[in-house]
Amino acid sequence: RKRAGTSSQYKGVTWAKATGKWQASVGGDYLGQFEFEEDAALAYDNAAIKKYGSYARGSGLTYGPLAARGGSS
Repeated sequence: RKRAGTSSQYKGVTWAKATGKWQASVGGDYLGQFEFEEDAALAYDNAAIKKYGSYARGSGLTYGPLAARGGSS
């Protein structure tokens, strides 16, 4: 399900129209640009875990570290 008011269905991921790539950021930290939306979401999840630890909220991606621990949203 797409999040209201965003270009991506994943938290922390947006479409960079100028470059034609997906970009991710968490808590004001820019994580880079990615060819695939899912790669940007996974980068967000990994960075959120590093930054917020057990308080991290995932991007909504169904695989990756947060999904493995049962908290992907």
